[in-house]
Amino acid sequence: MRYVTIKDRVLQLIHEGPTVPPESLVPIIMEHILQSPPIMCDLCETNVHADGGVWSCENGQRTMLHSAAYDVCEACFSFHASGRYAGTGTPLVALSQGTSP
Repeated sequence: MRYVTIKDRVLQLIHEGPTVPPESLVPIIMEHILQSPPIMCDLCETNVHADGGVWSCENGQRTMLHSAAYDVCEACFSFHASGRYAGTGTPLVALSQGTSP
């Protein structure tokens, strides 16, 4: 997996679509899509804001395992990779017990 901004992820979607638009139209299409990005975390199903990013499968749509790539928001990635909530540094064990360090 690799971290990509939502702008880069939308650009990837545009270029992997069934019909690739002329390069001259890409900035206009990007601007329109970024008003309400269609990128959703595949773990928590939360839409990711245009100023955010996701951890995405490097194979994109070129895999049999998930035909629509695979996107994980920063919070879920932090949660599953380190056992801590993103930005808080609080261990999950402490949160589940109702305490924090």
